[in-house]
Amino acid sequence: MDLFTKRSAFIILSALLSLNFCGCTKKPEENTVSGAVPFTLTVYDAGKGDAFLISSPGFNMLLDCGYKDDADEIITDMICRNVSTLDLLIISHYDKDHVGGASKIVKNFNIRRVITSPVTNNDKRTVKFLEALSDRGLNYEVPSSDMEIDEKGFRIRINPPSRSDYPDSDDNNSSLLVKVENSYGSILFTGDAESIRLEEMLSKDYIDSDVLKFPHHGKEAYKTEELIKKTSPLLTILTSSDEEPAEREVTDILDRNGVKYYDTKDTGQFDIIFDKDGIRADVS
Repeated sequence: MDLFTKRSAFIILSALLSLNFCGCTKKPEENTVSGAVPFTLTVYDAGKGDAFLISSPGFNMLLDCGYKDDADEIITDMICRNVSTLDLLIISHYDKDHVGGASKIVKNFNIRRVITSPVTNNDKRTVKFLEALSDRGLNYEVPSSDMEIDEKGFRIRINPPSRSDYPDSDDNNSSLLVKVENSYGSILFTGDAESIRLEEMLSKDYIDSDVLKFPHHGKEAYKTEELIKKTSPLLTILTSSDEEPAEREVTDILDRNGVKYYDTKDTGQFDIIFDKDGIRADVS
């Protein structure tokens, strides 16, 4: 059986194991992917911003960096996890709540490879990030077509926007679609995709995932039902704040489809663990 088309082998979410620890009974098949290792997804509390660390023995990847004011806490946490090198830094798009902390990240860690969406603005945070890359002698890649990276037991698929500009919200609709997977599980990141970009993402045939990072901080109710049915996630992540909470329509659809979700507005920072015991969220 192809481990990357394993949806039929999954078992749905188990009951909540405790107030702070939710386990999924999905058990990966015996690991046959060369070099695949257990890993952890850390969801940082960046308010209405995104910042995610994927860490495993020998591989570290950061996707988005929250606001400027989030950078110090993210850096401190990464140091506590003994992260000194990022094998991959991805910026899904150039809104300040995704790229704001990136310049500090670049200044404080060794970074092997940087991939970003097309640059859509010259805001201060965007300029500082690009300057920091230049100061460190780092180039950044902007994919123009689907990209696949196989490294250290992970398969990373990246789908860029198909248009150079959009009638509404160039920044959000330029979000990269990123899927990270190995035989222990998979995660789909959708950035802040709005309706047009979301349509592009839904056309892809590989977006089924164990964990879904819901687009646009839970604001985009458009096509939510189709997105949930096509991705069939065990867990969904919402990144929102008290000032800008997820839409009630979105959470109602998730509830109606029996999808467990975690909202950073309520949980703060938390980890999702992928290992031989399955997939589980530690929100303690």
